[in-house]
Amino acid sequence: MSKIAAAEQIYIRDRKALRVAFTRHSPHGNTDERWKKMAHVSLVLTFSLGLMAIVFWSIRRDFDLSWWLPNLYLIVYPIYFIKKLLEEKHE
Repeated sequence: MSKIAAAEQIYIRDRKALRVAFTRHSPHGNTDERWKKMAHVSLVLTFSLGLMAIVFWSIRRDFDLSWWLPNLYLIVYPIYFIKKLLEEKHE
């Protein structure tokens, strides 16, 4: 499996999980709050995965954009959702 294919699979899995998590409601109209913990864990692990890959490739001094860009995306996109989850906690 290529590096890009692996990154794409992770991206697709996490996007599906987030879409389901952010749209889940109970039959009574109340928002189900259990998804927030799982979404937070998923986002933190995704961020960590991207960060570890970038650190690994920088230690090896391998600067291939086709591998760096997907991993930089794995670092950047969870930040928005983590911030959103933390703001909801403090309201």
